[in-house]
Amino acid sequence: MRVSVQAACERSGGLRIHRMLLLLCSISAMRCFFVIQGEGRGHLTQALALQQALRAANHEVVGAAVGMPEQGSWPAFFTDAIAKPLTPLRSVSIITDTATGAVRPLATVGRGLRRVFFESEPLDTLQAAIETADPDLIVNFFEPMMGVLARKRGVTVPTVAVAHQYMFLHPGYRFPPQRWARRALTHWATHLTAWGTDACIALSLYPAPPASTAWLPDGVSLTVMPPLLRPSVRRLSPGNERASHVQAYLLNDSYAQQLMCWHHAHPQVPLRCFWRRDGIHTPEQVDSTLTIYPLSAERFIQSMAQARGLATTAGFESVAEALYLDTPVQAVPVPGHYEQLCNAYDIVRAGAGIRSNQFSLDALLRFIPHYVPDTAAYRARVQQMPAQLVEHLERVAGGEALSL
Repeated sequence: MRVSVQAACERSGGLRIHRMLLLLCSISAMRCFFVIQGEGRGHLTQALALQQALRAANHEVVGAAVGMPEQGSWPAFFTDAIAKPLTPLRSVSIITDTATGAVRPLATVGRGLRRVFFESEPLDTLQAAIETADPDLIVNFFEPMMGVLARKRGVTVPTVAVAHQYMFLHPGYRFPPQRWARRALTHWATHLTAWGTDACIALSLYPAPPASTAWLPDGVSLTVMPPLLRPSVRRLSPGNERASHVQAYLLNDSYAQQLMCWHHAHPQVPLRCFWRRDGIHTPEQVDSTLTIYPLSAERFIQSMAQARGLATTAGFESVAEALYLDTPVQAVPVPGHYEQLCNAYDIVRAGAGIRSNQFSLDALLRFIPHYVPDTAAYRARVQQMPAQLVEHLERVAGGEALSL
């Protein structure tokens, strides 16, 4: 019968003893627990990629707690594959205008602060899930409630924070011009998710050196790694012969209306639209050049590998996949979503594509003939990433200090 490391830790007095026990017992197979922000698909696919890498290294994922999205539910490709038990978590989430899809900053911040500082139920749920799982290591994919739990109640299990948003804490990161208040709020919100972490990993489209920052706990430095892409993506190669279609990834009705207007004016351009919307379960052939698909991870990737270009909101994961597949991107930040605005600037900086304010694809079609990908180094870094991350996690679980 397995000895409970968590129980031994509590009897012995905390995190330092926990790490000593891991070393003395020579535990080779880690029991990992995931805490995941549930909005969008980026953190969900990153968790699936790490789960596969951990299992390949003979480690175990013993469960996950996942923030509930504001609208809809988690995609089936995630719920089918992630380790169980899967614990829903009432968490901080972005509130958007139902008509326009724009972020409502004041409503988002107001409810977020209330949930973080005045609601105990999400913390009770998360704490109970961790205690039941009895892990050797927690991996936090940018879930704020993990940071709040560590700050308010303490967490004795070693924790690693993984997300592209941690690049915002890097002293060399270049933000969009002006918007100083939004930048300060983004710094604070990112800092909150990393409360109590023992190591912090920033995912980035481009290389950057490790760094120390006052935004992280004492003694914790920021390590920069390439995007964490799933094996199904890493197995693909950029298509030398592209198909004729342009691909789009839509989040709400407002973006769909924009794209439909453009399509009616340009019916000769084949479009494949992947739409994360409840009620769409099978492909719908709208006309001879427009097909709407439900969000399917594998179909999305296979189609993008052959697409002439990708029009998408400025989420990190889709762009990281497109860059790996040499597919040029038009990134449309969600209005009022400062993080996506930052991503859009990063996309241009990395040479992955262009940014724009709406789903009108004229600019993308003008950009495609001039897109000259130079991604060999990026692809090599992405290929090495899963093994590097697992080694990093093993070192943290074993108590090794990770310094600059």
